[in-house]
Amino acid sequence: MFSQTPSPTISGTGEVGQTLTAFTGSWDAGTAFAFQWLRSGTAIPGATSSQYRIQSLDIGSEISVRLTSKKFVWIVEQESNTIDIGQNEFVTRSQPTISGEATVGSSLTASSGIWDSGATFSFQWLRDGLGISGATSSKYTLQEIDDAKLVSVRLTVEKLAYLTVTVDSESVRASKRTFSNTSQPSITGEARVGSLLSASTGHWDSGVTFSYQWLRDSVEIPGATRSSYQPQMEDLGRQIAVRLKGEKLTFNSVTKTSNLITISPTLPTGSKSSIADGERTLATGSLATCAVLKSGQVYCAGDTTAGGNVPVSVGRSTEISLRDSTACAIQLDKEVKCWGQALEILKVPANLGKTIQIASGSKHACAISELNVSRCWGSNLQRQSTVPADLGKVSKVSLGAFHSCAITFSGFVRCWGLDDYGQSDVPPKLGRVSNISAGYKHTCALSSIGLVSCWGRNDYGQSEVPQDLGKVSGLSAGYNHNCVITETSMVRCWGSDSFDQSTVPADIGKVEQIAAGGIHSCAVAFLGRLVCWGANNVGQSTQSSKLPVVAALTPTKMKVERVQGNSVFLKIEQEQQSTDDLVIWRVVDTGSKKTVCQIGIAQGCWVNGLVNGKTYSFSVTGSNDAGKTKTVTSASWLYCPANPSIAASPASSLVLNGSSVKISGSVSNLCFDPKLVSFRYKETGKAWSSWTSHAISKYKKFSVTKKLTGNTTVQFQVKDGKNTIHQTKQLPIKVRIRYALPLSFSWKSVKNAQGFNQGGDITIKFTGDKEFNGTCTVLSETDYAFNFALTPVGSESRFTEFRVRNGYGSGKVRMRWNGKATVGALCKDPKFTDILDFRYATFKANF
Repeated sequence: MFSQTPSPTISGTGEVGQTLTAFTGSWDAGTAFAFQWLRSGTAIPGATSSQYRIQSLDIGSEISVRLTSKKFVWIVEQESNTIDIGQNEFVTRSQPTISGEATVGSSLTASSGIWDSGATFSFQWLRDGLGISGATSSKYTLQEIDDAKLVSVRLTVEKLAYLTVTVDSESVRASKRTFSNTSQPSITGEARVGSLLSASTGHWDSGVTFSYQWLRDSVEIPGATRSSYQPQMEDLGRQIAVRLKGEKLTFNSVTKTSNLITISPTLPTGSKSSIADGERTLATGSLATCAVLKSGQVYCAGDTTAGGNVPVSVGRSTEISLRDSTACAIQLDKEVKCWGQALEILKVPANLGKTIQIASGSKHACAISELNVSRCWGSNLQRQSTVPADLGKVSKVSLGAFHSCAITFSGFVRCWGLDDYGQSDVPPKLGRVSNISAGYKHTCALSSIGLVSCWGRNDYGQSEVPQDLGKVSGLSAGYNHNCVITETSMVRCWGSDSFDQSTVPADIGKVEQIAAGGIHSCAVAFLGRLVCWGANNVGQSTQSSKLPVVAALTPTKMKVERVQGNSVFLKIEQEQQSTDDLVIWRVVDTGSKKTVCQIGIAQGCWVNGLVNGKTYSFSVTGSNDAGKTKTVTSASWLYCPANPSIAASPASSLVLNGSSVKISGSVSNLCFDPKLVSFRYKETGKAWSSWTSHAISKYKKFSVTKKLTGNTTVQFQVKDGKNTIHQTKQLPIKVRIRYALPLSFSWKSVKNAQGFNQGGDITIKFTGDKEFNGTCTVLSETDYAFNFALTPVGSESRFTEFRVRNGYGSGKVRMRWNGKATVGALCKDPKFTDILDFRYATFKANF
């Protein structure tokens, strides 16, 4: 037996890479010992010596040793104390920091700070403390969603056998950028109904987009969201303004409201004249009057943007309809053509087919096909364009502002759409009718025996039929008034009379046709004489040639007044004189000799379909019944809706000190043919250079080569033949100056204890560019071959990174090789994260 059996003990530090030693204590002489190291009570294969080197596999476990003592036939097994194996903790550590401007669209850069060598870093950007999906690099570009949010970065630091550390940076509050230049919008144009008001934005930063909202007495006007606005009747005496909103990506939007203008409370009296003699059909709208002559030619007078300007594409027609600001005509081929302001109506269905009757509303239209089937299109917010499925065949349609009515083949009335005043609610006792006419928000019908019934809105008495009216043969409902032709062929009107639209001239005599418009009325007297009364602010109340009138005698001057899209408004100044006739003036393109528009007594007309970069000149001839004529021609004018745009970029952003940089670019949106661009540059800390010229190729491309030595900004500009600068483009160029980067090595080798392989440690020391601060990764020739040449190799190397500051640093690599080894370093400069900077040198050792 043993005289004493002391328990074994372990000494050493419980960290990966450290060596633990087992002590047996004092035993009887001649005792033999055997060791078995245990990991949390389980034998570790091969660990049977008195020492044990802790491995990464041991982290988190308890290490002990089992001692077996043997002498002769006596055997004793004992286990030592245990040592907990924990992870190492970093000695050198930092809180991450954020650099960069905290504005939306700008980039923030996270810096890890200084940690123990060999540590690896990962980043997670946070928005108000929550992780941002995909934002896991050291850089993050602030998005629109980050505006007004707190942004920070979470740094996770890891190293083999070390406790992982997570540290958050201080937060920065992101914000959108603010415009440098903003302006209050202004309004130009006459403050009267029928005139066109235009909003001017003033001077803002480049690249800003604008949206508009017109206001009436500080309340938004529905649908008035363009840069121009035409005051309506409801604007009389009211205050009008425009609210402008400027927007640009990554910038705070800015809203500005213009000064107030008051629309004149009265409509000015304009000149009165006849359209022509021999009208076939007649139609009136809010601010225009149209007629189809017996020849089929269409003539209109009044506001040129509200149906008063007949497009040249409108040929001979059989019927015309005009409601509010949009007109539609049925051509001789039974196809429909529409013009005016309501874009919803202008989009005539391509498959509409042959049409025998047309009616237009405020923003919708309906037609009757050759098969007497009704088809509607345009706005359908009040279901005014949804024809009832059981309507069947119809003989006539008539449209109000937001409702529609039809006469069925059986002679009864059906209405649909808006019914806020009962305008679509047909009276049950109405019976069969011969005619139907829908007003703004009221409806009137003529029975088969000649009696009138009206229903709907009645604030002006428009739905109260005069008791002494008697039988009538013709009926027309206007905006808020009605006119009829009595059985004696005389005119009778009732309802609103604010502009004398219901006050029939005493000397009109008998009439054949009647049309009630917005705030005026017209009738065709016998022998084709056209007579109108009521408002005439834009010439909509045309008069017969048999009545004394004041008409434009001859034009005196014509000029381009404004441009919208690919259209231009030609303003024509006129000489005024008393005469009997109004002649339709045709405006001619002097280049193509084609008529581009025609006018009555309006102050001008719109010419559409202009070609970018083409020079135009227009002429117009006016005459009167006395045979006096005069032709005026506008000055030549270049249609160029957009400024030219310059795009340029450098061939490379990484150059050697004093090397040449080639900057290539192109010019687009040209309305002229420039030969040169001008170029200048400014290096950091220096003044701008003088302008130099560089040729533009026939493909509108150019290039500039310049030696630069530092961070530089360049500018380009292009001029037309009149030396007018059209645009300046600024292009910042990053230039990284590179110097010689020597790498030096010291090394030593030791023989590998396992036999045939050679091995040892190589220490690399870096000296070079003092501006360089970053990290270098040690590479071996075999690794280089394996990763880039894809050649399998059998040697092994363990790599490490070392940090370089102010051009100095060192790192160590442990390698095994067989014969010759080549090592080097790959360095990345965080100061220029868009540049991958290879700094590679080699060292060879032969064995």
